[in-house]
Amino acid sequence: KKIMFKFVAAATLFGLAAADPEWTIAAGGKPIASMAMGVSASSADGSEALVAAGSSSSGGFIMSTANSGGNFTTVPDSQGMAFMSIGADTESGNAVAGGMFATIYGNAEGFQPSQISKMTITQSVEAVHGAKDNFVLAGTVGMKNAIAVSQDAGATWTTKTVPTQEPVRYVAAPSADVMYVTAGMWPVDDDSDQMDFSQFISRGTDGLLRLNLANGGTDDCHNYADEDTCDADSACTWCKSAAVPSSCYTMEEISALPPSIFACDASEEEETNSGSAGTGWSAEVWKTTNGGDDWEMVFSDYTTFYPNGIDCYDESTCAFVAEGDHTYVYMTTDGENFTKMHEDDTAGASLMAVRMVSDSEVHAMGGLVVSPGMKATCWHSTDAGNTWDDIMGIKNLFVMAADFSDAEHGFASAMTLTNMGDILRYE
Repeated sequence: KKIMFKFVAAATLFGLAAADPEWTIAAGGKPIASMAMGVSASSADGSEALVAAGSSSSGGFIMSTANSGGNFTTVPDSQGMAFMSIGADTESGNAVAGGMFATIYGNAEGFQPSQISKMTITQSVEAVHGAKDNFVLAGTVGMKNAIAVSQDAGATWTTKTVPTQEPVRYVAAPSADVMYVTAGMWPVDDDSDQMDFSQFISRGTDGLLRLNLANGGTDDCHNYADEDTCDADSACTWCKSAAVPSSCYTMEEISALPPSIFACDASEEEETNSGSAGTGWSAEVWKTTNGGDDWEMVFSDYTTFYPNGIDCYDESTCAFVAEGDHTYVYMTTDGENFTKMHEDDTAGASLMAVRMVSDSEVHAMGGLVVSPGMKATCWHSTDAGNTWDDIMGIKNLFVMAADFSDAEHGFASAMTLTNMGDILRYE
């Protein structure tokens, strides 16, 4: 016993007792659902998390763990059309989940619908730093490019329009006053299934949404039957198909329709988003310092890529990820000037999520979306982006979202090529 005590004491003294955190597949290495789109740590000690999950048969639902990802269970009353993101307050455990025409709030005990426009489409929900039970989501809110903020744990919301012509994608909220959003688009191929309802384009079967604000709805696939019957209190579909004839629907009716019906015949359609330089790529970052009442564009690029996740350690220290022919990480230390700190030219690479766990430590996550060779990626920097290492490298997975309770505890949601959802654990 004395020998063991001396060894442990010596190991602790020389920094050998605690190994570096690493990524592993949670839940015994098995998928937890058909889809795992979003994840958020829901306790300060890193043992609890909530997942925006789903399946093709039952739609979206929320799952939870209370044992650091050892197992996951479905949360009661958490069903919805399709959830793509979830944000949780690690102090209270309360959370908000959002996606396609479904926004709910609650915790591991149960959820209920939020009072927000049913025409809300979001893939980014965040707890506001330093403001207990305050939340923000970004995307299309009531047909507007906007964020919505809640000060009552997600029960009610106030919409704040973002003055951009590009689709709002992700939000970061380092405080209740200072927030950032990414906005942008990628080139649309002629053979893409398109649908101008709420100005979005369905992206395959993975449940994500490609938003498109450039299409004016002038071709055959975007003319609804009777414009006069579509007033401000209803929503119109423009897609002519056997499943959904062109007509008007109430917001309640639209919210109950499955995404698969929004598939238009795009055989005669042209590329609908050309960007300011005609490349189809567009990327913007917008900043507010008064809770969304006013906005300033602090970054733009219309030639190279579109942006995904954004995160901030404080009001001035932030990072966002982007992808085009290459993948990128951009960072700022003054909240105004973003500098490219990482670029990867690997074919098939994608970056979806980014998290800052200190003013110098960053995790940028995604993966290789190729077969064979699919691999989850976590580009990790501990020196403010000057050097990077891939510390994940888990085969046959692709990271969709991630969240950390502290620098040594985190979760990531991931998908496989066969559309199964896994959760990864960092500890």
